[in-house]
Amino acid sequence: MKQSVTIIGENLNVVMNEMKSVSAKKTKAEKRMETLRAMGYDMSRFFTFGGDDIYENKDGKAVAVDFESLGVNVDDPVEKKLVEGGYVNNWKLFRRFVMAQMFGMLRDMFWKKKSFNELLQSKGYEYQWSMLERELYAQLKMAKHGDNDNFVRRSRWFDSTTAHSMAVDYIVKLKKYIDDNLIYRRDKYYRRKYKHTCHGIAYVRLSNTNIFVCDLQKKVYRPLVELADNISSSESIADLYKSVVAFNKARKHLGWGTKQADAFISAFKGSGSYYTMRNLIMFHGASFKKLGRDASLSLVERKASECASEGWRMLGLLKQLIDDSGISIEAKIEEWSK
Repeated sequence: MKQSVTIIGENLNVVMNEMKSVSAKKTKAEKRMETLRAMGYDMSRFFTFGGDDIYENKDGKAVAVDFESLGVNVDDPVEKKLVEGGYVNNWKLFRRFVMAQMFGMLRDMFWKKKSFNELLQSKGYEYQWSMLERELYAQLKMAKHGDNDNFVRRSRWFDSTTAHSMAVDYIVKLKKYIDDNLIYRRDKYYRRKYKHTCHGIAYVRLSNTNIFVCDLQKKVYRPLVELADNISSSESIADLYKSVVAFNKARKHLGWGTKQADAFISAFKGSGSYYTMRNLIMFHGASFKKLGRDASLSLVERKASECASEGWRMLGLLKQLIDDSGISIEAKIEEWSK
């Protein structure tokens, strides 16, 4: 049971500042905090006193943090290893769910005889937009809390370029949907006729709204193009998130089977493969042939920078890491399910 150390008021800030400069050698607690911060956890409210414990400021009191209260399963051999080795582990913090998702999809590629793209598409078209919003919101929180290192990692693939490409792709597909399904019909002689007319003027019904065909550009496409331009010209993550939310709110949902944007598929592969490789190397003993842990991590970082505009290439590197490390996908999934 952790004990509370009561230090209140300005004295708490003084102690915190002094303890940061006591020693140049990093303590176990400092290593834990660095790892948490690198994995996207907001560490702004935590600090150390030079020992092994991490503290947080609760109503002016320095209270030692209990690992189990953070969600650490001390019975989990992986989490136990992380705690003992100077790390705090929580599956959300280390994006372990991303690794589990990627492994699941790699397994299904074999058993279901489907490509990665087909498996991702099976989540439906709208999946890409909900995921993009969640990802940008996570980046926004990191930026607000000054977690620049992890923000850079997360925004490497899911950025304004990807979001704008997705928006443009949507507009093209919306126009095709309207042209192919809402404007014309075939009569009994298979001649093309307008589906709906009012006093001889053709109109379409879109999202329960009647719009003249001649007004589609002004009332449907142009507003979406302007919102897409706002995404492209975003100067901060706050602007980008706001612009994506606005675009998402304004657009009509397309059918489940509508093909996802190539930009999203590439970003998904890049981000998913990157975090899976980091987890495998850091916590599961994986490494590339003739390379140790640190060299393997460096290789992943270098390739991630090189493939910033071609995230899909990272999936090949992930497969190479799994092969070089002799990792069984089925065995790992079975291990995690226990």
